[in-house]
Amino acid sequence: KFDFNNDKNIAETLLKPTYIYTDLIKKKPKNLKLHGISHITGGGLIENPKRSYGKDLSLIIDCSTYKIDPLFMWIKEKANLDWYELFKTFNCGIGLLVYVDKKNSSKLLDHLKYLNFNSWIVGKMKKKDKNLVEALLFAASEPLDVSTIKSKLKTGTDVLKILYELQKDYSDRGVNLVQLADKWSFRTADD
Repeated sequence: KFDFNNDKNIAETLLKPTYIYTDLIKKKPKNLKLHGISHITGGGLIENPKRSYGKDLSLIIDCSTYKIDPLFMWIKEKANLDWYELFKTFNCGIGLLVYVDKKNSSKLLDHLKYLNFNSWIVGKMKKKDKNLVEALLFAASEPLDVSTIKSKLKTGTDVLKILYELQKDYSDRGVNLVQLADKWSFRTADD
């Protein structure tokens, strides 16, 4: 049994088969153009998505858009994983990413709601510049440590530039990226 849920058996939960999304895609409206799909399996949210879009793009996943399932928080704690390793290994509750133009996002969400499927906008695509890399926003989680981030990225990546760009991008959404010493944290207006 789990610490966070005594009703569930650990083995049954961990061995639950993956969801097959074929019907969701087959039943999509014909006039809804999809630009890509990522089934998030081994490789988690770090390795899988980038196989579905061009090298000139970056995916910005905003983790403040959903609540991470307690199962993944339990795994993180028991395996002593940092956030990067957790997201590199597991889907953390995001089983499928579907890429559409912003103007079609509500049409896709309505379609998925009609099929009784839980869905939300999890992030956005951005054109890469020579220093921009894929980033995950860990809102309301552990502060981002610049040296840890640097160790995960290509040598020469300007981490501070990336953080300043994220700070600018999210400031108009009620989310502030604040710096305390060498740690960066996302805070909402409620914090």
